[in-house]
Amino acid sequence: MGNGGGSVSGTGENLGLFVDATDLVSVAAFPLTGISRVQSFLVRQACLDDDPRVGAVVFDEAKGIFRRMNPDEEERLNSTDFRFPGSTDGTLEKYRKAFALAKKAPNLRKDFDRLAAAAITGKGPASLRFRISKIVVRSYRLFWKLLSSLQAGDKGAADPRPVRGTVLFSDPAGLGRSFHAAMQATSRRAFICHDLIPFLQPEHVGTQSYAAEFAGKFRHLVATGSHALCVSRHTLDCFSRAFPAVGGDAPRADVLPMPSILYDQADSLGLTSRLPAREPFVLYCSTVEIRKNHILLARIWKRALDDGVRLPKLVCVGKRGWLIAELQAYMAANPQLAGHVDFVGQVSDLELIELYRSALFGVIPSYDEGWGLGASECLDFGTPVIVSTAPALQEAVRGLMPAIDPDDEVAWYAAIRRMSEDTAYRESLASLIEKAYRPVHPKESWAAIKAILLPDAIATVAPQQAGMGTPQDLHAGG
Repeated sequence: MGNGGGSVSGTGENLGLFVDATDLVSVAAFPLTGISRVQSFLVRQACLDDDPRVGAVVFDEAKGIFRRMNPDEEERLNSTDFRFPGSTDGTLEKYRKAFALAKKAPNLRKDFDRLAAAAITGKGPASLRFRISKIVVRSYRLFWKLLSSLQAGDKGAADPRPVRGTVLFSDPAGLGRSFHAAMQATSRRAFICHDLIPFLQPEHVGTQSYAAEFAGKFRHLVATGSHALCVSRHTLDCFSRAFPAVGGDAPRADVLPMPSILYDQADSLGLTSRLPAREPFVLYCSTVEIRKNHILLARIWKRALDDGVRLPKLVCVGKRGWLIAELQAYMAANPQLAGHVDFVGQVSDLELIELYRSALFGVIPSYDEGWGLGASECLDFGTPVIVSTAPALQEAVRGLMPAIDPDDEVAWYAAIRRMSEDTAYRESLASLIEKAYRPVHPKESWAAIKAILLPDAIATVAPQQAGMGTPQDLHAGG
C-alpha cells in the first residue's frame, strides 16, 4: 500500500515521525504495564531525539488534528507528582491523590476515572463501591474541567498547527471513540502490533463487544495500509494469517526488537544485581486473566500442600482482568492457599525491579502471548524462568529456558519442584542467561524504528535479537 510505509514522499517533502501520546497522557497517573510501558518508551525516545522531524503528539478531537504535546502534558508524563499512590496507601490518601490530579489536570479523559476507582477500591466494574467511587472522581474532575475552561489564559498553550508525517500508534484502540477521527487526521500511519488475540482468539476476551471493536479497528488499519511493527516474529506470523481475512493488498509489516525498558530504568539507578530475598518466592508478573493460566499454578501449589511439599511462596503481580471467575472460585474453595499464593495487584516500578532481582525464579504458563514481556524481564535481571510452549514466550527467552505445555499440570509440578529444590540446576540456568543473553537497550529499538519509518535518518540499527531476521515486507512473501 502506498501511504502506510512512512517514507518521504516523491515530491521531496521533509515529512516527520510523530509518536501518539494521547492515551498515555490521559492515564499518566497510573503504573505503567505492558502496552502502556511500550508507549511510554516510544514517547520518551521521541521527546529525547534531536532530529527536528521527530516528536510526540496528541490528538486534538475538537480541531481534528494531531499536534505536538504542550508543556503541561509533558510535565504530566515526566513528573512523579502525577503518580498515583501505591497499594499500601489508605483509601482516604488515594482519594486525596485522585482529587489533586483531577484538579491539576482536569482534561484527563474518563479512563482516569475508571482507573482511579479501581485503584481506590480494589474492586472491579461490577462492584457498587467501584461505581460510586468512579462517579465521585468523575464529578470532581468535570467540575475542575468546567472551571478551567472558564478561566482566561493557558500557560500550557498547544501549538495549533497539525503535524505532517507518519504518526506511530502504540495502542490505536486506546483512542476510544476518537479512533476514526484520528485516522482521518493523518494519511500516513504506523502502529505497534502487540498481539492479535482478540481478533484470532476472541474466546480469551471478556466481552464480545470488545473483540468486535478490536477487530473493526484492526481491519481499518490494515485496509488503509498502515505500517505494522510487530513485537515478535510470532506476532508477525499471526499478522500474516490475519490480513487475508481483511481483504485487499498486504500492508508493510516488520519485526521490532523489543527494548528492555524496566532493566534500563534499573540500570540507570544501579539496581540490576541480584538481591537476596527475605524468604524464597516464585514470581509471575502478568495481568490476571484466563489466558494467563494462573489457575494451573494454584492447582500446583494445592497439590504440593496435599503432598506435604513446601514450595516457595508464589507472588502474582498484575491487575485483575477478564474471565477469572473459575480462579476466584478455586481460591475461595481452598483457603489453605492463603499465604502460599499471593495476588499483590499492581506495584510500582521500583517494587517490580526489586521483585525481579530477588525472585528465586519466574513462571509464565500462559496459553498465548504477543511478546512475553514478563519472560524477557526475568532474563533481563538474570532470573531463571519456566515458560509455556507458547511460541512468543519461547522467542522471548530465546530458547534458553525450560518450556512446558500449558495444559500439562504434572510436568509443570515436576519442573517447579526441581527449580525450587535443585540449587545447581537454577544456577546453571542463571549462568546460561549471563553467557547467552543480552538486554536490548531502548536506544537500539528506537534506532530500528527510525530506520524503518524514516529510512533516511542517520541512525545505527539495533542488532536483531536472536531468532529474528531483518525486517520483513509481506509484499515480498515474508
